[in-house]
Amino acid sequence: MNMKIIKSASLDTIDAISIDVESTFTKGLPTFTIVGMISTSISESKERVKSALLINGFKFPPLKIIVNLSPSEISKKGTHFDLAIALQIAFYDNKKINFDDFFFFGELALDGNIKDTTLIFPMVLSLVKKGEVKKVVVCEESAKKLVNIPNLQIYKVKELNEAIEFIKSEKKEEFLYEKKEIKHKILEINSEKYFYETNYPEDFSDVIGQDMAKYAAMICAAGNHHLIYTEL
Repeated sequence: MNMKIIKSASLDTIDAISIDVESTFTKGLPTFTIVGMISTSISESKERVKSALLINGFKFPPLKIIVNLSPSEISKKGTHFDLAIALQIAFYDNKKINFDDFFFFGELALDGNIKDTTLIFPMVLSLVKKGEVKKVVVCEESAKKLVNIPNLQIYKVKELNEAIEFIKSEKKEEFLYEKKEIKHKILEINSEKYFYETNYPEDFSDVIGQDMAKYAAMICAAGNHHLIYTEL
């Protein structure tokens, strides 16, 4: 059996982990189960997905449906898995569909509209930094948050039916979210573009003392490391 896989992601502390949304449809008492160390918000996805599919004219398959979010040993949370789960069910009997290297994010309203989620920006930013994602499919509100992330193609869909149309379409460029030109200086490394700022209203020369703190900040800036200050 050639199992379809749809890509999404989950946050693990401050880093995002790529998640495979996979499913099986077998004969038996009709049930719908989501597994893979999921949170309550993901468990409740079943009702949102079912409602969105039925309202938009899809027959919910009378089969034993198991959706797995892999890797299963990682704890997952967030409503952004709704879209990927719904697409698995919508295309369960279509063997020719290929989801390619797109990542899908979006909460579903009961009528099938796709909503923004709070975790979208840190997840996608982390995935892009690690080089794991170049194409995402999201709603317009999410696209506005992601538009300034370099090296990322954003495809905008408004509702479940439009997401299904996007997957079927051979002209996916028609769904591309137009990025406005960012008026910043650009540093290009290995064909990847990075934007940086040169005008800072505040300067460390204004700080009196705190030599070790400034020295630590300088090292972190030079090596692109994280830094946290704590009060002793």
